[in-house]
Amino acid sequence: MNWLFPDWRRKFLRRVEPLLPGLLVSSVFVALSSLGAFDYLEALSSDVITRSRGHQAWSEELLVIGIDDATLAKLGQYPIPRQYYADLLQILIDSGNSIVAFDILMSESNQDDEGVANVILANAISEHGGVILGATIGADGQPLNPNTLLKNAAKIGQLDESSDFDGVTRSHKLYLGQRASLAAATAALYGLTTDVIALPILPENELFLNWPGPVDTVNFASLIDVLEGKVTAKRLNNKIILVGATGTGIDQGLRTPFDNSRVGGVYVYAAVLHNLVQENWLRRPNQLLVYGLLLLI
Repeated sequence: MNWLFPDWRRKFLRRVEPLLPGLLVSSVFVALSSLGAFDYLEALSSDVITRSRGHQAWSEELLVIGIDDATLAKLGQYPIPRQYYADLLQILIDSGNSIVAFDILMSESNQDDEGVANVILANAISEHGGVILGATIGADGQPLNPNTLLKNAAKIGQLDESSDFDGVTRSHKLYLGQRASLAAATAALYGLTTDVIALPILPENELFLNWPGPVDTVNFASLIDVLEGKVTAKRLNNKIILVGATGTGIDQGLRTPFDNSRVGGVYVYAAVLHNLVQENWLRRPNQLLVYGLLLLI
């Protein structure tokens, strides 16, 4: 039977035989990895690396205006009357600000006490010229847009504050279907009016967040302080302004690698815009290349 295994084949098998256990282990590892078996460990290790890197400064071009506890103590429970948003926009117009995005869904239009306020707010949006309002998908799968009056006056961005299995938000879809996310729509408009921000072309439109630090280190102003004139025009001008709920228990469903407690969704858009401005979002290596290297190890 020697004709079945010539000398060169036997020599080859003897040389390869010590490699077979490692090749088998690598193959199993690659197979499990491709099925997402190590996503949990990958996510946790990413958080550890981010925290080990230490805090970095948030972009100075960002300003979060929060509907915080101090605001609600004076203006009433959330959601607050839309007249206050119109007042805010007038202050921003006077300051010279050109970009403001609302992480707030304003879909209702049939409330009697909001009818006049909707008209006033729509006029303020038109006068400002750089307002982005949020839209989303309802529980029934149907789109929830700002009411028609507001939608016709503003730009629209999709709200998406999804998180991973443990509540930490590590990535963000720049486009959902045909519509840009609130952050991507804000960046695109900012690029037309102030400074060019190139939206990257990413696999599945997914941007992996490089959180700079805890959310309490981002440039922040309380809405009530802005309305009462306690925030200077200099702080508002030439800023990408994000308006959202930050009060206790309101829209506090997300976590970051730096924050153990839940934070408001508005900070996700701040992180995305920080990454786009700084061009420092996380890059993942090509998975096929990684699997090939594992098989070679």
